[in-house]
Amino acid sequence: MIVTNQTKIVPYSHSISYSIPRTNLDKDNTTNDRNRQGGDLIEPVTKCCTCPCACFGGLALLLLLCFAIGIPILVSIKSSTMINTDNAMSTSTTTTTTTGIPCSPSCKSEEVCVLGKCIGIGQLSFTLTWSRKGDGDIVVGTTTGKNIFYNNTGSSSFTDYGKLDVDDRNGTGPENVFWSNLGPTPPAGVYYVCFEPYSFNPLIDNLNPISVTIDIKGSNNNTFTFTKNFTSTIKNDYHCNANSSTLLTSYTYP
Repeated sequence: MIVTNQTKIVPYSHSISYSIPRTNLDKDNTTNDRNRQGGDLIEPVTKCCTCPCACFGGLALLLLLCFAIGIPILVSIKSSTMINTDNAMSTSTTTTTTTGIPCSPSCKSEEVCVLGKCIGIGQLSFTLTWSRKGDGDIVVGTTTGKNIFYNNTGSSSFTDYGKLDVDDRNGTGPENVFWSNLGPTPPAGVYYVCFEPYSFNPLIDNLNPISVTIDIKGSNNNTFTFTKNFTSTIKNDYHCNANSSTLLTSYTYP
C-alpha cells in the first residue's frame, strides 16, 4: 500500500537547514530553536539524519565549504590592503625641492632671474656665479681690448657698449655683463672672461677652494656654460685677455 504525505520519525533525529547558515550559535539562540521545533518554524528544505554522526559530518562539510569560500576572499582583501599601504608610504616620502630664488618685483622682458636678481640678456650676455659667499668680480675683455668690470660698467664707447648691470659684493653672484637689444651690435670676434677674487674669508686655498661658473648667451639664444675650480688667490688687476692668470674661458661672437 502506498502512503503519501507522511514524515518518517526516527528517534534522536535532527533537522539541518541549508537555507542560510546561522553564525551566532549562542546559548539563547539554541534554546529558541529547540522551542520552535513543535511546528511554529517551517524550514524550506530539510533532510533527516538517521544518526548524530551523519549530522556532524554534514556540519563538517558545511564548515569546509565556508572555509573554501572565505579564505580566498580574506587573502584578496589582505593583498589589497598591503598594496594601498605601500602606496601611502611611497606618497608620504615624496618631497619637492625648489632650488631657484624668485625675483621681486618680476623681471622685465629683456631680463632673467638668477639667484633672486634680475639680469639683462639682450644680444650677448656673460653671467658669473661662484660656490661660496664673498666678493667676486667678473671681467670681460672685448674684441677691441677694452675691459668691462665694476670700475668700468658702461654702457659707453669705453666698453664697446656692453654694460655691467649687477655687482654682487657679499653673496655667490650673479655678476653680469650684457649688450642690450636696444643698443649697438656687439663687435664680432673673440671675448675673454676672467674671475677676480676681490675678497673672500677664508682665503682661497687647497683647504678652501672655490668653484666659479660662467653662463654665456650668444646669438640665436645659444647657451654656453663653463666651470673652473680655484685653489689659490690669483689676481690680475682687472685685465682680461688670452694670457691672463684669472682667465675662465673665451667665446667667439657671433
